[in-house]
Amino acid sequence: QLLILLAMPSAMAVRTVSKVDLGNSYLAALEEGELRSSERTFARFAAAFPDCPELQQARLKPGRSFIASSYKGFTDSAVNDFPLKPLFDKTGKVRGDETYERLVQLHIEGLLHEDVKFLEDKLLLKEMAQKLGVPATTSYFGAHKKEWESGKKA
Repeated sequence: QLLILLAMPSAMAVRTVSKVDLGNSYLAALEEGELRSSERTFARFAAAFPDCPELQQARLKPGRSFIASSYKGFTDSAVNDFPLKPLFDKTGKVRGDETYERLVQLHIEGLLHEDVKFLEDKLLLKEMAQKLGVPATTSYFGAHKKEWESGKKA
């Protein structure tokens, strides 16, 4: 029995990998999630508003239905219609089962990319934001109040 107890944590730590079928089973899973969400919402509102849970549920149901019916289209559009610049595109590098160390390695590789200077260098970032018409602060650095003197770091 002791061996079983000692082996349990390692057995429970094993992650199962499952493939997602984006066909009918995907839609069925969304519908099942919608039904469970509807039941939970009904129970919550019934407890919070004992006189009108049906009204509250009726108000929330169209939003949940819209999300459930549009989610696949949103994700397909993001994948197919939204090209990423090489700085951000990790398609060939990410499998979905990365360890923390691998994610750190990917982050470091991203920081070594030539175009990262436009994000990490705040002066270049502000110039790019200005070119794109994105408002930005006028301050290029900050300091604690006690270190601040006439707009310059003490």
